[in-house]
Amino acid sequence: MADGSGPIAMDARLRHDLRTPRSEHLLPYDPRDATPLEVALSGADARMLSAPTHVVRAVWSPDDCPAHLLPYLATAWSVDHWNPAWPEDVKREVIRRAPEIHRLKGTRRALRRALDALGLRCSITEWWEKTPTGQPYTFHVRALAVERLFGGGPLITEQLQRDALETIKATKPVSRWFCFELGVGATSRLAIATRARALHVAA
Repeated sequence: MADGSGPIAMDARLRHDLRTPRSEHLLPYDPRDATPLEVALSGADARMLSAPTHVVRAVWSPDDCPAHLLPYLATAWSVDHWNPAWPEDVKREVIRRAPEIHRLKGTRRALRRALDALGLRCSITEWWEKTPTGQPYTFHVRALAVERLFGGGPLITEQLQRDALETIKATKPVSRWFCFELGVGATSRLAIATRARALHVAA
C-alpha cells in the first residue's frame, strides 16, 4: 500500500528493531525506558565494579575499614549492640569479634568475649553452681571494669552500664534471667576494688 502500512513496511520496521542495542546487547530493558532510579542504580553498580579490589577488601576489614564506614560494617557483620560514642579501637574490636560471638551465642565464652571487648572482665555463675542452689534458669554476672571505655572519665559510667546490659541481653540464652553486678577491678584477678551494683534483669 502507498501509505507504508503494508507487509513490506512492517518488515522494514522489524529489521530496524532487531538492530537496536536492546537486542544486540541483551539488555533487560530499553535504556530509553529506564526510570531515574534505575539510571542511578546502574551508575552506582558501574562505580562499584570499577573500584580497585584493594579498596573493596579494606571496606570489609575491621582493621582497615575507614572509621566513618564502621557503622555500616557493623550492620553487615550483624553486631547486636552498637554505640556510636565508643572509641574507634573499641568499635573495631566489637566488629572483629562478632562472627565468633554469633557462633557461640548463648554460652559463657560468648558473654566473656563480648564484655571483654568493652574492657570488662567477668565471672559467670549458673544457678546450679550456687550454694544454696539459686533460682532455676538464672545466672549471675560479675563484671569488673579494668579500662576506661570513654576516655579520661571514671571507670564506671551510666553509659558503660547500659552497654554491658545490652551486650549481655543480646548474647545470653534467650530463656534465661540474670543478675548483673558491675565493679572496678585489676587486670590480674577478679576482685571488686571500689564499688559494685547488682541488677536483676529479666530475659
